[in-house]
Amino acid sequence: MATEADNKKNSGYYEKARRQETWSGIPVKPVYQPGDIKDIDYAKRIADPGSFPYTRGIYNDMYRGRLWSRRQPSEPVATSEVPVVTEPAREAAPEDTMIEWHRLELMAVAKERTWVRVAVDGTPVSDLTLEPGDRRRWEADESFELDVGNGGALELYLDGEFLGTAGMGRRLVEGLVVTEAGMSQ
Repeated sequence: MATEADNKKNSGYYEKARRQETWSGIPVKPVYQPGDIKDIDYAKRIADPGSFPYTRGIYNDMYRGRLWSRRQPSEPVATSEVPVVTEPAREAAPEDTMIEWHRLELMAVAKERTWVRVAVDGTPVSDLTLEPGDRRRWEADESFELDVGNGGALELYLDGEFLGTAGMGRRLVEGLVVTEAGMSQ
């Protein structure tokens, strides 16, 4: 037998949206099927991700090529007031000590068509093809490891500083490691 507490819990779990329509007054179905859009011009009204009218997102790879930043908004503090604490001292730092933790930012700019595979701190995060002019950015605590199909076509920047190209000419580059110290293979 269901108790009043069970009913209250279930009503919250199965709660429905208060509005069953858009702000424009258009009714919203729980599930849309192919027959629901048969009269809609796909290219004009829906389109692929990264294409106008951007109903499926502004990036063609959606957000798979973008790691979200872990920064939290806070009150501005003068840098001179923030004690910098290194990794081994993190556990020993008093609770009221602000810890400035520098994350590495790697920017890749394609000069020619190339593919790139990226691991951030040992975890694979991207496997994609870049067209000329494409830019991708990743953040890491310690390192990036890259495999690049056309090493000479990919310029790398670490924290805004130009490191160079991933390799020479149109050669495969495997196991390129980027750390705060620079690039190594």
